[in-house]
Amino acid sequence: MADIVHVGMGKETTKRWIRFALIGLAVIVVAGAAGAVTRWLVGKNSTPTTPTITAKPLQKNAGKAQNLALDGDFEAAHKEINDALASGQLSSDERYEVLRQQGITYDNQQKYQEALATYQEAAKIKETQIIYESMAVTAANMGNKEQAIQYYKKAIQFIADSNPVGEADKDSYEKKIRALGGQP
Repeated sequence: MADIVHVGMGKETTKRWIRFALIGLAVIVVAGAAGAVTRWLVGKNSTPTTPTITAKPLQKNAGKAQNLALDGDFEAAHKEINDALASGQLSSDERYEVLRQQGITYDNQQKYQEALATYQEAAKIKETQIIYESMAVTAANMGNKEQAIQYYKKAIQFIADSNPVGEADKDSYEKKIRALGGQP
């Protein structure tokens, strides 16, 4: 299998991104399955008072979008992502993940303005270490050192105490901040 490299990142960071994306997709699949089991346990004849959201639209669109992006068909990948976003069937966590995927796709196209705007939209839904790291890398790729430094500092704030590689992440971000001319 060919190495997938997120523009501006080394192989280890790229591997971590792929792991996060796969874990996120697995969580969505499990959540969808749990919802289906719950509905089955409640009873076939009960009618929910609110629409039920399943993971199927996200699985379909996200999986197809990732494959298209890997094949270099970014236009079709964005179409799949936009279809998922427009479906109105995504939870806020799913919307966050789809936006993050779209940001990665823009990054890989070197469309940094679009990537940063997409990451910022995702951060409005959920602030995470990974989204701020993504924004930092993108800002650095754009040549905006000050903005990159601020995003790395923000990423440090979101390193969870329970994160087994949290200290290594913090050290890595601090080194990147120094390399950009800042102070951690």
